[in-house]
Amino acid sequence: MLRADGQDLSFVTVEAVDAEGRLQPNAEQEVQFSLSGPGVIAAVGNGDGKDAAPYQGYRRKLFQGRALVVVRTSKQSGSIQLTAATPGLGSGVITIEIKPAPRPEL
Repeated sequence: MLRADGQDLSFVTVEAVDAEGRLQPNAEQEVQFSLSGPGVIAAVGNGDGKDAAPYQGYRRKLFQGRALVVVRTSKQSGSIQLTAATPGLGSGVITIEIKPAPRPEL
């Protein structure tokens, strides 16, 4: 669970898997990310040193069947819904719970 402090991060690994749940390392499709709730997509990546695509954005090509999306909380608590969708592979959704940040002591 993350804190609603505007700085907490969640690193979410996206994997292309077959019907048996096995990683498909040859998958290279582009993944489109979308988010709803109290947070933002801070960065995307895939571990491919030759990929010159920027880390900022809402899409990333899979590399060896994987990609990464970094979600940053806002200062509101609640639930974030992160969706990763790829034509031909379908989509997946996760929920990230954000709890209130502790109040600073005076």
